[in-house]
Amino acid sequence: LLFGARRLWLPALFLLLGWKTTTTCYSVGSQKEPEGKTLKLLTYNTHMRAFTGLDHPEKNEMLNYLKDSDADILCLQEFLPPTEKAARKVNRYLSNYPYHHHYRVANGNGLALYTRYPILSVEPVRYKTRFANGSVLYRLQVGSDTLVVVNNHLETNQLSSHDKELYKDLLKGRKENSRSGSKHLLKKLAQAAVVRGPQADSVAQAI
Repeated sequence: LLFGARRLWLPALFLLLGWKTTTTCYSVGSQKEPEGKTLKLLTYNTHMRAFTGLDHPEKNEMLNYLKDSDADILCLQEFLPPTEKAARKVNRYLSNYPYHHHYRVANGNGLALYTRYPILSVEPVRYKTRFANGSVLYRLQVGSDTLVVVNNHLETNQLSSHDKELYKDLLKGRKENSRSGSKHLLKKLAQAAVVRGPQADSVAQAI
């Protein structure tokens, strides 16, 4: 048990370093509905899986999830209809969002915004990327106010299936290759952070 407890330092370190981000992005504590007028936003990396079976979109679980979410704004990553015909079918199925915009990034990837509010402007955020990353800043008309929304697809940690299994082993306290595994994961996380940091800075400057 003592040996296993020593292996908890890595996930505990990750949690500590990311605590501010975690509490900002995820609900911690009460789950009660907020009072007064609210705005609901959904962000979702679709992994380009929203375009299968478009002849019968009602059978597409991902599109149904988006449609039934009751969100006011949808920020979608890795979402780019392969053809104009596919785009029209998706837009028609998500007709409860009368305003939408698709943005193509590198390698056939894309970002999309679906919203119940008029889109006043669209500004791609330029930064260096190793893969198909990108960000777009939107200004929406919400009543008499202007709301700024940024749809981000920043650099990922690029963890392979093997890396994820290695991380699970560390969580379970397995001692085989624990030292080398920890170093390997920290190296990959550091490499991704070096790229993602300037990307996030570019987004902050755009805002």
